[in-house]
Amino acid sequence: MGKTVGIILSGGESRRFGKPKAFATYEGTPFWEQSYLALKDTTDAQLIVSHETLAEEFSNHTSLPIILDDPSVRGKGPMAGIYSGMKETEADWYVVLSCDIPAIQKEVIFKLLSYRQSSVDAIIPVINERFQPLVGIYHSSTLPVMKELLEHNNFRVISLLEQVNTLYLSETELRVEPLLFQNINDQDAYQQLINKRNTD
Repeated sequence: MGKTVGIILSGGESRRFGKPKAFATYEGTPFWEQSYLALKDTTDAQLIVSHETLAEEFSNHTSLPIILDDPSVRGKGPMAGIYSGMKETEADWYVVLSCDIPAIQKEVIFKLLSYRQSSVDAIIPVINERFQPLVGIYHSSTLPVMKELLEHNNFRVISLLEQVNTLYLSETELRVEPLLFQNINDQDAYQQLINKRNTD
């Protein structure tokens, strides 16, 4: 299926969380590193798309390539990060993983990758009836579509998925626990995840 690159998105401002989520810990490991652990055995190479205020901190903790959003799309949300990561490194497929989904496991990534086929441009989980585009697989063919959307100030990843051949997979089809996809936006969600893990 060709070269696969993992893109860790960690450029959010984390306003609701109160501090950079990338460096919060889950099971003793920083969020960003949990993403890396899910990608290192499932992709051929990995990179981090970060905010300029976090780049130096990342460089103190990892030798992974750290890039900033392309200047032409800077500040335009997650799709700008996906676009910048894809533009930076040539590959056939890209695994996009937001760093604020710390319970994600490499087995989930392996399952998603197993659905790659020539007729599909994107593979997106739908967990509890909610799209999860930041735990997604994107073919290189989506890059020009992203570029056009961003140039027209359409920053919605869902708009991209509506324009390309997208395969949606439920948690039942993937045979995964919804907990693995829990997005940590604030301290309450963080504590809920920790409490849930401690009771399992």
